[in-house]
Amino acid sequence: MLEKPAARCHGRDVAATITSKGRIPLEIRQRLALKPGDKLEFDSTAPVLTARRLLNRREWSKTLDEWQKTSRARLKGHPWEKLSAEKLVDALRGGPADKTKP
Repeated sequence: MLEKPAARCHGRDVAATITSKGRIPLEIRQRLALKPGDKLEFDSTAPVLTARRLLNRREWSKTLDEWQKTSRARLKGHPWEKLSAEKLVDALRGGPADKTKP
């Protein structure tokens, strides 16, 4: 049986052999920043092997809370502090994307 070409990972061909214990090779874990305890979800309906990391909602929520606190602290006293996200994006773009809006 002919082997198919290796998958591409960050622009580089990577071939991996799953161990007898079902482990993912170190190079793949490092490239994808997988840590012990991380969970992957595989899409069994995809025509190619497709996996994505499942996020722990509690950890994700904690990370977002920390990001919001840090962002608020850094914007303290800045003219953008009171702007809505939409107005902030407009300010960064140099004006509203939709010219009909004030």
